[in-house]
Amino acid sequence: MRLDGRGTFSYGFSMKGRILISGLLFLVLAWRMDPAAVRAAPEEESWPADIVFVLDNSGSMKKNDPECLAREVITSFLIGVGPADRLGMVVFDRSPSLVQPLVGMTDHDGRVRFLESLGKIRYDGRWSDSPAAVERAIYELRMRGRKGAAKALVFLSDGIVDTGDRARDRERVRWLREDLTGDCRRAGIRIMGITFNDRADFSVIETLALKTDGEYFRVHDFSGVEAVFGRIMRALRVPPAGLETALTGKTVPPVETVSQAPPPSEPPSAAPARAGRGMLLFQGFLATVVILMAVIVILMHLKRKEAPGADKAGKPEPRRRPDGMPQALLVDVKNVTSRKTLILDKKTITIGRGSNNDVAIPGDTVSGFHAIIEYREDAFYLEDQRSTNKTYLNGEEIGPYSPRRLKSGDEIIFADYRFIFLIAYQTPAGETIRVG
Repeated sequence: MRLDGRGTFSYGFSMKGRILISGLLFLVLAWRMDPAAVRAAPEEESWPADIVFVLDNSGSMKKNDPECLAREVITSFLIGVGPADRLGMVVFDRSPSLVQPLVGMTDHDGRVRFLESLGKIRYDGRWSDSPAAVERAIYELRMRGRKGAAKALVFLSDGIVDTGDRARDRERVRWLREDLTGDCRRAGIRIMGITFNDRADFSVIETLALKTDGEYFRVHDFSGVEAVFGRIMRALRVPPAGLETALTGKTVPPVETVSQAPPPSEPPSAAPARAGRGMLLFQGFLATVVILMAVIVILMHLKRKEAPGADKAGKPEPRRRPDGMPQALLVDVKNVTSRKTLILDKKTITIGRGSNNDVAIPGDTVSGFHAIIEYREDAFYLEDQRSTNKTYLNGEEIGPYSPRRLKSGDEIIFADYRFIFLIAYQTPAGETIRVG
């Protein structure tokens, strides 16, 4: 596996192998473009989404999100959103701050700016004014949101409103539950609420979701993050009830949420048509599975046939990721290494000023052998090597030879050079990944 000039993972096969693979993929695309297949596809259209995260940065979140799962949620969206989707971010404690206006994720600079915004999440604020933050997010979606795009506010908080004045807190909770949810409904904005343990004030988050046709979730560990991302994105692919879209001009039916009752049964007359469409879809799905299985079999066959050390032209085989190690990247925020993304393709990656390091940072403040990132026991660890100007993880200095476990979306600073650590855990092994 190697990284080409466009920042893409790819496998090295012979020309014959590439021709065979291209032919099979052409069959897949041909079926997808076949008029019968298009007619058999569901009538439901996919809408782009404008999503603003509202993140609670108050000190109470240290107890209610000790694993910093909020960053995992945001990283899931960063990896998994479509090319037409846009993301923004509001961080709040005493007051809200729009740290990232709505921006598309199709270009490298947009992704880097969004990842940089994650560095604002430190859970060190004294107060928590979530109503003001929700209002700021609504304003961003009203001003910059696109007509025809589904609009959502992903609210990551423990639900606690604390401005230091209890009477004012009660008034602002009322404003949030009544006035701001009404503003959301009129603007077609859904609130997706996420909490991270059972100590959160779930009643506030539940109310926001129910009143805006949104959903609400509890995420207790990393395993639940991907499922929540999937649920939210599926819900946003169809705009809420009553929204006249610019794409079709048709009123779209409401999205089902966990809080809604099951819809009434379809009239009997609709059953034959639904069954017919279902059979066509199943046949198309089965054909796609068969073709993809053939692709996999041929890939495995080609990999066995090609020599492990060199091909016929005598070129060495590209260095491969150790078995079982997930795909991981360092995003070079300021591009000081002249490489936008750095692939962590060994179990121990050395970082320092010298060119003999796996990640060479050409800066005088960086030590010759500054730090390492090591993969062991199913996790990545960052360890400072007694550097002169220190290593920082999410703004906190780490001591020499004191390994710290990394999570996707973590901000790492070597001396004064910033990087973002990213794990592409949503991407199947062997698939091409766009990172630039």
